[in-house]
Amino acid sequence: MEFESVTHALHYAKGSKIDIVFINNDVINITEFKHTHPGGEESINEYIGQDVTEMYYKISSHRTMTAIKELKHFKIGFVKTDENKQPILNDIQDTDSPYSIDLRKGTIWQVFTKLNKEQYLAFIHDPKHMIDPPDAIMFDTPFLELFTKTPWYVIPLVWIPYAIYRMYNAYTICHNTIPQIMICVIIGIFLWSLLEYMLHRFIFHIDEDLPENSYVLTLHYLLHGIHHTFPMDRYRLVLPPILGIILELMVRYLYLSLFDEFAYGFIAGTFLGYVGYDLTHYFIHHITRKSGYYKFLKRYHVLHHYKNPLLGFGVSQHFWDKVFGTVLIDDSKK
Repeated sequence: MEFESVTHALHYAKGSKIDIVFINNDVINITEFKHTHPGGEESINEYIGQDVTEMYYKISSHRTMTAIKELKHFKIGFVKTDENKQPILNDIQDTDSPYSIDLRKGTIWQVFTKLNKEQYLAFIHDPKHMIDPPDAIMFDTPFLELFTKTPWYVIPLVWIPYAIYRMYNAYTICHNTIPQIMICVIIGIFLWSLLEYMLHRFIFHIDEDLPENSYVLTLHYLLHGIHHTFPMDRYRLVLPPILGIILELMVRYLYLSLFDEFAYGFIAGTFLGYVGYDLTHYFIHHITRKSGYYKFLKRYHVLHHYKNPLLGFGVSQHFWDKVFGTVLIDDSKK
């Protein structure tokens, strides 16, 4: 569609009840896109009806080629009267990615059969915001697909009762006093923060040390790669209970070996810390706060996804990033 002026485009948007922005002289309908924006809908509402060309170029320098390509499909026209600005979205090609994955089909089998290590890393570090279809597809079989989705509320429903049970074990089996149990729980929460950092850095982001092996790449995709590929997918964000059970077995064995009679209190605290981590992780992706530490955590984690996945491993906190020198510095405002 050809618009005579910016004002003409804005009148059209108002009459059509859509939200638009301008990139050079391209007119982009962001009505649907803004709901999947990683910074939250609130962070993009202030730019509705404005020229966001400068922001577009900043985004282009990050790992967001798929998101940029999607903008091309939301272009509804251009403003013809501004001769100093050239359309730029038309130059984006649909075939300029180093991987070939059809997002309308199950991705697990495609990762296993199509991608080498270099292509796999390019795939997972190119964040995708699913709109059509609205959710990522893991399996083509609906029955199998059902087991890949975990709503956020499953985490407290499963693991808070478990933590209470382990506190009960500490009282009845190990004969810890209530003050001892409370101290152990607090220490256990602190231990989780370290475990969160270590898992995220040395297991989930092994990245360049991954072997050239389709089975290992697919396993990594299931553990964490899927989240970096589809960071705004609500149902692939928290750890599925089956993987949580594996984590529980590892933690319980380690703590019983190290802490003996105080192990159950530490276990309880660690899994309460885990609940706090997974809920924090979910809500910093899907809820926007205007101020406070929660807002900082959201921005910090968004930069981990969209700027540098090899820094900023803390999610519920960034204390261990400071300790180990992996703080993700936001230099975009310098």
